[in-house]
Amino acid sequence: MENVVRFLDAFAHIDVSAVAPSIRCPTLIVHSRGDIRVPESQALELAKLIPGSRLVYLDSSNHIITEHEPAWPVLVNEVNRFLSEPRA
Repeated sequence: MENVVRFLDAFAHIDVSAVAPSIRCPTLIVHSRGDIRVPESQALELAKLIPGSRLVYLDSSNHIITEHEPAWPVLVNEVNRFLSEPRA
């Protein structure tokens, strides 16, 4: 458990705002509306920084969606749709 806490703390301090505008590949951002770890505003900020990205909100309060919650099939559908989109 101690490693999990360190892992989560380390990831909470990563700032990609300087490099996000340089991303030039298709990007899907998926975020839970009720996520208590990462505010919805940060997902929107990231989506605005990455050119052409798509932001999808899920009806969940979990940071990590599991297969046992109602948002799971929506997540799977969005990922499948994203992966099947034609690329230029």
